Amino acid sequence: MLIHLKIPSRFSRFAHGDHEFSLHVETMEQLLEDVCQQNPELRSRLLNEAGSLWPYFAVLHNSQRLSCEGLSNLNLSHEDTIEIMTLVSGG
Repeated sequence: MLIHLKIPSRFSRFAHGDHEFSLHVETMEQLLEDVCQQNPELRSRLLNEAGSLWPYFAVLHNSQRLSCEGLSNLNLSHEDTIEIMTLVSGG
């Protein structure tokens, strides 16, 4: 299945200038692994030591916000869009 991934544009410098990708995968785990395999400098910026997405990211699946729990087992459908965004904090 073809899945579209968008990452924060500020990370494009770690991905050959790209911040949007189209990958043939079936799960979120495969999506993250494939994009990090193609762009090794992204791995430490997107994933922690356990291989999970850092908790300061929000994930949208077809514009719907997802819980971080169970992301790795999320089943995707053809032409789905995943967007990874950084959360804003402050005081």
